[in-house]
Amino acid sequence: MFLVNSPIVRGDNLRFREEGVREVISRVLLPWLNSFRFFLGHVALFKKTHNVDFQYNPHAAVSNNVMDRWILARCQSLIKLVQEEMAAYRLYTIIPRLLALIDELTNWYIRFNRKRLKGEDGKEDTFAALNTLFETLFTLCKTMVIILNISSLNCQMLIAIFVVIIYTLPDREHLPVFATLYS
Repeated sequence: MFLVNSPIVRGDNLRFREEGVREVISRVLLPWLNSFRFFLGHVALFKKTHNVDFQYNPHAAVSNNVMDRWILARCQSLIKLVQEEMAAYRLYTIIPRLLALIDELTNWYIRFNRKRLKGEDGKEDTFAALNTLFETLFTLCKTMVIILNISSLNCQMLIAIFVVIIYTLPDREHLPVFATLYS
């Protein structure tokens, strides 16, 4: 990922820096992994409190929660960007938006939805929050597989517990359309 975002992709000289690799680990891999662990912990909590196994439902009704709608719209935006930029061979433009989505997931969505994910607003709302968090993590996994093959595939193997994985770029059709919310 460091090389994909480096000047060498644009035809400039490469200046390898260890702090660049550390930055990728601290800004991308660790928050992504922590978000996934957070999700798994709250799935276990959902099972413990409601005695129901969480199963991702791609056809679940669209949540009325603004944060759910916002993060799903961000996922749509990322998928569209990746498709367009990959077609034009501009990988280096993907990384900043990917970093932004990971940051927004960890610092905004998860932080502001902790109570919902813990189940304080009822079983249905907790399921909607878990479903949205899964959708976002799943989109990140499927999108990052282009850039981080090994890590993404390992993450997808863990997610396979909940859903059948098709190893293609995610399709935007199964996500609700919120074009006016975020572009």
